[in-house]
Amino acid sequence: GKDPETAATLNNLASALLAEGELVEAEALQRRARRMLVGALGVGHVRTALATSNLADIVLARGRKVEARGFYREAWEVFRVKLGEEHE
Repeated sequence: GKDPETAATLNNLASALLAEGELVEAEALQRRARRMLVGALGVGHVRTALATSNLADIVLARGRKVEARGFYREAWEVFRVKLGEEHE
């Protein structure tokens, strides 16, 4: 499955699980969603970057600050290139 719509559904479910504090499950689904988007759209796509940023939120909530920072940086670079500096 490389369907971006399936990935969007997984992303939404992961966000709901994060809100409920189900961090292990949320991370697993978010990683799967991100992998699907990388496969379908590439790492430089805004939708992939949103999934990467969401993954960073989950990883940060799990206490892995260094890993989260790397994901945030990756997402920010895509947003900066695709959306421009005015979106900072």
